[in-house]
Amino acid sequence: MFGFIDAYEGTIKTLSEKRLAYQVLGYFVLLSGAEIPDTIRDNILEASALDYEIEIWPDFWKEDRKFYLNELQEKIKNHKPGKIEYLTP
Repeated sequence: MFGFIDAYEGTIKTLSEKRLAYQVLGYFVLLSGAEIPDTIRDNILEASALDYEIEIWPDFWKEDRKFYLNELQEKIKNHKPGKIEYLTP
């Protein structure tokens, strides 16, 4: 039903605490135009929340990181199956 998402469902469940894995998954969802279930969409959005990362990045990275995480969140929120999108390089 959800293509490659179903194939990795077990892996995703075991990585539920791994924010980076969900950020990467979000990137591939955008590149592939894949359909994603709402639960996975919510996990990607939670994993890309700046709150988790704001303290670990040096000051000179914070604005860039904020930009990229906000872009990922916005595109995942508005993602439609079949629509391929790219993040800013």
